[in-house]
Amino acid sequence: MILGIEAAFALVFVRALVLFLRYRDPLQRDVMIVFTAISVIFVLEVIRRTLGPPPQLHRWRVNTSGPALTFADEQRSDTIAELPSIDRLVRDFVYDVQTAQQLVVLRTSAGAASPVAAALDAEGWPEVMGTLGGDDTILIVTRDNAQAKKLTSRVRGLLA
Repeated sequence: MILGIEAAFALVFVRALVLFLRYRDPLQRDVMIVFTAISVIFVLEVIRRTLGPPPQLHRWRVNTSGPALTFADEQRSDTIAELPSIDRLVRDFVYDVQTAQQLVVLRTSAGAASPVAAALDAEGWPEVMGTLGGDDTILIVTRDNAQAKKLTSRVRGLLA
């Protein structure tokens, strides 16, 4: 039954396509627009039935309770990857710290800013309101100038 319906659908679609291409009829164009969207859904369903369902995407959770960040798959209970502590990340990747009013700018190795910024956020330091990590620069927003100076000295202490 379903195969017959799908065959009828394919026949109507091909007929509308041929008539549109031959006569450029506006009515056939509208039919083509409707059937094109439906045909995309049809083709995707045929592919899904042929190849099976798509693989499940994994969701990750971040555990910041220990000395190092851990990322775990929510579908499994084992730890997938463990990142070094913030001390090691700063020592290995950050090479410059500068303060501008209540903003602190960290310069890192290329590609390291985002992970270091995420680790800084996860640490929950009271001076840090938020971070923005690019490719090699991290912008840290603090509440005031005193907090920025305190954070700068804290990061410089980790660099030493």
